[in-house]
Amino acid sequence: MNELEKTIAAPLRISATELRKLPIEDRNRILAQQAALAEAIYRDNPELTEFEAFGSDDLFVDSSSTETL
Repeated sequence: MNELEKTIAAPLRISATELRKLPIEDRNRILAQQAALAEAIYRDNPELTEFEAFGSDDLFVDSSSTETL
């Protein structure tokens, strides 16, 4: 069983506050495992990534000026 399968088989439930209290090595290990899991989920489910982030109807501006008010 590889690390990804172990993560899926026994998911770790930890809050952001609890995660921040862990030593950096433990945090990095947990975050790396979750990133690998997320990568597999996004790669295998195109519905999660097949969208247009900013279509012409998504931005509500009257001009193409980048000047702030």
